[in-house]
Amino acid sequence: MRPCKGVVTIHDVIHLRFPEYLRHPAMYYYAKWMMRAAAASASAVLTVSDCSKQDIMRYLGVPAQKIVVIYNGIESAPPETPIRREALEARFGLRQPYLLYLGNFMPHKNLETLIEAFRRLKQGGRFPYSLVLAGKNERLREQLQRGIAQADLAQDVRLTGFVEPEWADALYRHASAFVYPSRYEGFGLQALEAMARGVPVIVANAGALPEIAGDAALRFDPNAPEELAQCVRRIIEDDALRTRLIDLGRERVRQFSWREMARKTAEVYRRVLSQ
Repeated sequence: MRPCKGVVTIHDVIHLRFPEYLRHPAMYYYAKWMMRAAAASASAVLTVSDCSKQDIMRYLGVPAQKIVVIYNGIESAPPETPIRREALEARFGLRQPYLLYLGNFMPHKNLETLIEAFRRLKQGGRFPYSLVLAGKNERLREQLQRGIAQADLAQDVRLTGFVEPEWADALYRHASAFVYPSRYEGFGLQALEAMARGVPVIVANAGALPEIAGDAALRFDPNAPEELAQCVRRIIEDDALRTRLIDLGRERVRQFSWREMARKTAEVYRRVLSQ
């Protein structure tokens, strides 16, 4: 037991949902024991979505009344960096308009479906767009590069590696669409980051992504690359849809306030201390 009152935050239980992605089986048992012990000894458990709450109940056996969902916050109007489109072209070789994914390259991110959807879009040579995969994960980089080469997309897919915040901001703002194909997210912050910068968003219909994106993003089955390809075509070809998604996205991010997050978190701590 913990020697004092405690509040624990569990963002997700991805180690328990996808143990096959862990490097060693022992990591699963360690993660399960640590999270169960932390949750059992806490007076309250905070998490970032209803999706994560359901997973915490299912995989850790925590009762519903002990879990409090508090969404992460985000700047609804982040200041724009001075990096222009020409600078992105010089640094990353982006001479065409592009689709963007930004995050790590772990297996649950489902980048193979994104690459297959992009391959289908490029068939016939009538899709003058690049695909930018921004983020650092050396563990799977070589595997990803092999998949890109096998799909004959080496000239059209850019692996940027880690990008500094100002470059990430510029990549978001100049993207034609942001695609989040992940099979599981406890929250999905990057979808909101793209919306805050006026970029239409496509998310997998999985994990917390539908909950967080709401009606401000197109959704697709994470196992259906053709469905994802169709979503991309709709955004590229339908100006009215594109404008509507951008407007809905900017409205959506206003629901994720840092001030409200702080207020609700402090409220939980006060309640626990007063018990």
